[in-house]
Amino acid sequence: MVNAATNEPGEEELVRMLARDVNCMQDPDRMTRRRALNNLSSALVPGGVGGGQSTVLSPSPAAVCRFVQRNLQGPLLEVIEKDAVEKCRELALKILLAVVELMQQQQQQQQPPLGEEDTGLSTITVAFLPVAKRRIGVAPFLEPTEELRLAILHVLNVLLSTQAGWIPVLESKAARFPDFSSILVHELADSFPDAKRGACLGLGLAARYAPKALRLQQNVLLPPLLGNLGHQQSKVRQASLLALGNLLGVGNDSMARVVTDSVLPALKKLVFDRTPVLRRELVGVVGGWLQQGEDEGENAIPEDINSCIPYNFEGCEADLMFALLLGLSDEVPEVAEATREKVQAAGRAWVTRKEHQRRINSPSVEAEGSDSEGSSGAQRMVRFLLPSLLPKVLDDVGHWTLRMRHRSVLLLADVLRLAGPALVPFLSPTVSTLINAALDEEPEVRCAVAEAARALGEGVEISLPLDELLPLVRGARGAQMAERAAALYLLRSVLEGAVSAAAGAETSADAEKPAKAAATLGAGGEGPGKEILSSAEMEVLTRSLVDSSLLNVEEANEASLIALPLAEVLLSIVEAAPEGIKKMNFERRLVRVALQLLAVPLPESEERGFSVRGLVRRALKILAGREEESVGEGVVVLWERHFDGLLEEVVVGKEGWRKGSAGRMAFDTLVRECIRGTARQWDKIMAVITPQIVKGNDQGGQQQQQQQQQQQEEAELRLAHMLLLESLIDGSLPIAAKEVMEKAGERRMRQLLRDLLLPTIAWQAGRTAATVRKVGLVCLYRLLREGERGRLPRVALLEVAPLLLPVLQTNLDDYDATIRHLVALSISALFRAYRLSAVQGQASLLPPQAQILQVLPDLMRRLDDASNEVRQASCLALEGLFDIPGAASFFSEEPVLTAVVDQLLVHLDDAECAEPVWNVLDCMTALGIGVRRMVVERGSKGVHGEKVREKLGKPVVKKAS
Repeated sequence: MVNAATNEPGEEELVRMLARDVNCMQDPDRMTRRRALNNLSSALVPGGVGGGQSTVLSPSPAAVCRFVQRNLQGPLLEVIEKDAVEKCRELALKILLAVVELMQQQQQQQQPPLGEEDTGLSTITVAFLPVAKRRIGVAPFLEPTEELRLAILHVLNVLLSTQAGWIPVLESKAARFPDFSSILVHELADSFPDAKRGACLGLGLAARYAPKALRLQQNVLLPPLLGNLGHQQSKVRQASLLALGNLLGVGNDSMARVVTDSVLPALKKLVFDRTPVLRRELVGVVGGWLQQGEDEGENAIPEDINSCIPYNFEGCEADLMFALLLGLSDEVPEVAEATREKVQAAGRAWVTRKEHQRRINSPSVEAEGSDSEGSSGAQRMVRFLLPSLLPKVLDDVGHWTLRMRHRSVLLLADVLRLAGPALVPFLSPTVSTLINAALDEEPEVRCAVAEAARALGEGVEISLPLDELLPLVRGARGAQMAERAAALYLLRSVLEGAVSAAAGAETSADAEKPAKAAATLGAGGEGPGKEILSSAEMEVLTRSLVDSSLLNVEEANEASLIALPLAEVLLSIVEAAPEGIKKMNFERRLVRVALQLLAVPLPESEERGFSVRGLVRRALKILAGREEESVGEGVVVLWERHFDGLLEEVVVGKEGWRKGSAGRMAFDTLVRECIRGTARQWDKIMAVITPQIVKGNDQGGQQQQQQQQQQQEEAELRLAHMLLLESLIDGSLPIAAKEVMEKAGERRMRQLLRDLLLPTIAWQAGRTAATVRKVGLVCLYRLLREGERGRLPRVALLEVAPLLLPVLQTNLDDYDATIRHLVALSISALFRAYRLSAVQGQASLLPPQAQILQVLPDLMRRLDDASNEVRQASCLALEGLFDIPGAASFFSEEPVLTAVVDQLLVHLDDAECAEPVWNVLDCMTALGIGVRRMVVERGSKGVHGEKVREKLGKPVVKKAS
């Protein structure tokens, strides 16, 4: 049926067909109400939203909108608000939502129902908003069902999704926007995640269509929104972040306080969100705030700058830049790259705003940051904000959580790169903060600190950080050892940054040249390369490294703490400018540092000790020169070149040395490293070693009156010098005897034996004394062996032998098998030296007969020793004794030789010593015919008789000399 007044087909038919269902919506029976709503849905909504019976009626959209507006709107809202049945409320909301969407489609198609397109949605909005406020805008919610609360919010968002929907909310004298704000506040606090997201969508609509009204409600909307940034669902966090961007985008009268106190702490937590998409969204939101007004035309400059560039974050740019720059160190490359683009865009927008302000307010005044020619907008912005930005960064470097400390140090590195020379006024607090951060135990934080220090070296003149770091390296300002090690750690990275920056600048300047010049530290001479350090700066740097307060570290823990960073600094300097160091005569100071590092008592097995020594060896090879045919030989020449000067330095204060003293350790290392230099300065070396050894020998009674600790320290010092003396005898002494001592060699050798070794090998009780005695015997045996080979004056050795034999004899009964073994070897070497001297016509040096007769019984007893080595060495000593020319005259009494032969024959059964015993018997038969006959006669009576007759029965030919 067609209505003639409206020309709308189906409207009267709708009223006639659906009047009963409309009336049934108020029926007390829930099933009746539900059936009526289903019928209405089937008749009015295409496709239906319920399960009612379908109708043959096909009303036009215009008729449906008219029918609902005149006949169904009120009953639907009443069901939504008051019906106790959840299903009925749900059906009513679905019908209302479908009708609202249908009305919006009619408006978009410009097919207004009855010419009232401006009032249809407005009427529904005005009627529905109070209902929604009463249902979901109070606490606790009158609507208990989560899905229905979301449906109400969805209908409301659809109503307000166009500008027409906001007209009754904003222009009404009833002030309906607070009701909408109350709904958003309570839904943001809803436990249903989808409801939170729906509220965030509504807030975005309000920011788009009603920014002024929304700005008045920021104080109540901001707290629940910030709380949702920590929700467990990433989609809720993402929706809340976008809503926060919209909410603050409309401005605030106290924006700086809001951002600093509330927003920034929440954003800092999102920096570590586990979802990369959300972190990238954070970059977009913060970057969007800083880019407000960027799209305005640069040439259109009205009288009112705010009408051209609507910017609401003037007082909190430092806080927002802080949050944005944190994204530069994100672990996901895409997020870091997006942050980099946003930082540059924010910088461009900032420059544009400043240029607008300059052109409007004072055209003759230069824009802020314009003095940095060639700087990007981001650099100019950071330098302008640095006084307020840098303190925020430095405060978080000491954060209690590891991840925040790590990211804050990386942020500091990015800020330092952007700030460049503008950092100079803030250099002192920056360096102090980096020192504290370098003390962190976490390796990732220390790596980030090194990166920040490199950025510092790239951005400012190298002399400025040196002025801050070198006093700490020297221990000024009460710096403890850990702080000084941290200063060295920073110094290494600063030097690397300075070299990198200079090389990069020079490469840019010489890009068209075929050869690239290398940047150096203090080149100070001819050739390519930029001089980074002047001679004065290099002077201060090298002096700080060799400062005595730095090198005299006796505690092993402190030494290990400072050794590695000092070695790294040394290598950095040497690698950067090996030639420049030689030209400016700083080589010896660096060799001095290398010497002290090699002297640090770090076990080779430990990673730190291996690293320190490896770095030092590498630095020495570079200093020695790459042009050397043999790098090892070049290092030897380097040590010899500086040996005399280094020796004078390290022996200062030798009277107060202890075993772990830095000076003594350096002296020990220098002597071992430079064998030829030690040989050349043998007298000076012995003048240092002798008092340290003799001092322990002459304090027998006095030591008993001293404390036990002092006695232990003196014994350890004496042992250390004895070990050093052993090394000298094996390496430097033969060279010194041949090239240096000349005629005075015999006198010096007698002094060495009589004054040093003889008192040392004398028996004393105690574990340390036994170790000292053992090392002394090793030194004595080495001396005797070198004399036997002719590398040392043999006469001097034999002149002292009458004093040595009684002392050695007393040690044959020592409880330590190693000592007994060394004593037997020394006696054997001494007897061989006697034989060689006799062969060479020096018979006057033969030992007294009494000493031979005294030492023989002790050697015979050692044939029963439990140690195989001692028994074998004793046989060697006996062989040497009987091999001395004229030894037959020592044994005028036949019973002595008879007893010796009988005991030797017994030991022929010893599998370990049988061969040495045969050698001794062979030597004895060479004493004379009578002795040979006696040996054969007595040996023939035993189990080895046949073998004795076979080996010893024939005449013995004397050995050739």
